[in-house]
Amino acid sequence: MKSFFLFAMICFADPEAPRGISCMDFQENDTKIYNSPKACYDAANKVGDEIKIQFSTNEIRILELIIWCVNTKGEIV
Repeated sequence: MKSFFLFAMICFADPEAPRGISCMDFQENDTKIYNSPKACYDAANKVGDEIKIQFSTNEIRILELIIWCVNTKGEIV
């Protein structure tokens, strides 16, 4: 059975950082596993929207948001 999960990189404006930008990775908890690439892609869109709302609510400007669907070998699908 194939399994897929989300991995994201978020970079945002951070005036206190030496270069004015900070980045962080994001992974869903271990129980979030998708059985098809399509289910993973759909979840990636939903999670991306949720991340954008959360950052916007906290008045943090996202400079880059990339979400990948990866398989159990860590390969991007």
